[in-house]
Amino acid sequence: MKRHNITTATILLTGCIGAAIIFATAESPSDNPFEEFEHSKRFARSVEVMGGKMALVASDMNRWFSSLWQGQQLAFTVLIITVAVAAAYYVIASGIENNRDEVPLNVINKTDC
Repeated sequence: MKRHNITTATILLTGCIGAAIIFATAESPSDNPFEEFEHSKRFARSVEVMGGKMALVASDMNRWFSSLWQGQQLAFTVLIITVAVAAAYYVIASGIENNRDEVPLNVINKTDC
């Protein structure tokens, strides 16, 4: 029980420190000369005409997903992934430990025979 608590805390601490370092050292995103055009109605209409509504949705999702990996937004992404990994580890480790406690003591080990 104590080991997976310490491991979970270590995962959280490491991820939070990494996210803080990324946040402190992140530069502002570089200027995209096409950014203003990509947010215009003209661009949205052109994409919709060429590929339909799904192309427009895919373009928006692509722009959003790529923004997660740049600048200070990357720090928040790392923090969220850290919390998810730590929670998953804690739940899995707790389940394994609970299952280990349920093994009956009178089970004979085959290597003892």
